Amino acid sequence: MVDLVILDYQLPGVDRYQLFWELQALDAGVAVLVASGFLSNLEIARWLEAGVNGIIYLSMSPFA
Repeated sequence: MVDLVILDYQLPGVDRYQLFWELQALDAGVAVLVASGFLSNLEIARWLEAGVNGIIYLSMSPFA
C-alpha cells in the first residue's frame, strides 16, 4: 500500500496529468504532491484544482 507519491514535474516523455489520474484510479486515497521549481501560479492552480494534495517548490538556487 502506498500512502504518498511525490510526482516530479520534470518527467521527460510523461503526461504528468495522465499519470496523476492513473494513480488516483488505482488508489483514490493516495496523497500526491507535485515537486517542481518551475511551476507558474496558473499551473499550481491547475494542479490543485485537479486534486493534488500539495506542491513542493524546489529552489534552483544554491543560496535559497
